[in-house]
Amino acid sequence: MIPSKTYRPDNINVAIRNNNGVICLRYSYRCKQLDLSLGIAWNNKANHSIAQSIALQIHNDIFLYGNYDESKEKYRIKKSKITIQREEKERIPSLKEIWEYYKEFKKDNYDYNCPNNRFIDRTINNYSINHLDRYFNSISHYSNSYLRASLAMLSSAINIYCKHKKNKFDNPIPDILETLKTSKIKTPKSYTQDEITAILDAFKNDTYNNPNSSFKHSYYYHLIAFRFMTGCRPSEAIALTWNDIIEKNGKTWVRFNKRYIKTKIKIGTKNGVDIRLFPVNKQLKELIDSISKQNNNLIFPSVNGGYINSGNFSQDVFKIVIQGLIKDGFVKEYLPFYDQRHTLITHLVRSGKVDIKTISSLVGNSVPTLIKNYLAVDESLELPELF
Repeated sequence: MIPSKTYRPDNINVAIRNNNGVICLRYSYRCKQLDLSLGIAWNNKANHSIAQSIALQIHNDIFLYGNYDESKEKYRIKKSKITIQREEKERIPSLKEIWEYYKEFKKDNYDYNCPNNRFIDRTINNYSINHLDRYFNSISHYSNSYLRASLAMLSSAINIYCKHKKNKFDNPIPDILETLKTSKIKTPKSYTQDEITAILDAFKNDTYNNPNSSFKHSYYYHLIAFRFMTGCRPSEAIALTWNDIIEKNGKTWVRFNKRYIKTKIKIGTKNGVDIRLFPVNKQLKELIDSISKQNNNLIFPSVNGGYINSGNFSQDVFKIVIQGLIKDGFVKEYLPFYDQRHTLITHLVRSGKVDIKTISSLVGNSVPTLIKNYLAVDESLELPELF
């Protein structure tokens, strides 16, 4: 294993140091502290054997033989052609060089719009892999969950580079990932029935609409109501087209078989199921029938006619409405746009009219996942008298 810091071999009065990724020897001679840079990479096991051999030679010349070479030429590594070729082969590349190689290797399916990829492109600069600590310090103000995803990609890039280029330097990122604490598990919460009514009324009546806005909040009323009634993921609702409202066995169903993710349509549901059918009851049927059809065939297009940007909508519309309701005392706390899903699941379970196995099938999650991540605790529960 390559040492992580300065060390001194047993019974040798010469220290072996890491000087910006290069092995350097430090020792005392005639009451003076001297340094000798060996010009070979620290991050290489074989180089440490060479350094220890030279350190022993210096120690013996000073303390045993009394013939120390003050010019230090005796202790410098003679760079033959073979040595130069080996050092070129073992040259430590910059992180940017590694990342660009990875992008070229993955060019057929590399996603330039992926936030983690864009983050690495934006921050990586020309840090050497030996100075990964400096890179990490420069990005340490980002959340641990975000860093874990980005650094995991960079780690993959390093592994691929080492394999293809036959470099033998160690990948230090897995050790860094171990130091990043995982986020606390989020406690599932849901809106109450009264809060749902208040939210829908606020959207329908443009209660918190900015008078200078180019669109009305009521434009998105049907989307909000639909998600409360189906518990579907935002990406699933945004991708819906009118041919996803189907008739089967005398009933109307909503077909979820695609998602809108990062400007692209992805076929299939999040959990790998090709199609999930959701039954349409009278309330949901009336809502769907009240939606005006537009030329682009999307059930819930943006005000500009294309796909809704879920992130922007969540911050610029949904959050504005919820914060207004909190201020006016109609909603207890802000729950993210995604958590409308939690609300439907929680209310179905509490109704006692649908078993939990059926609910898991309707919303596309396993029962354990549903219980762990989506089912909110009933804080209003009053325990019955037991005796």
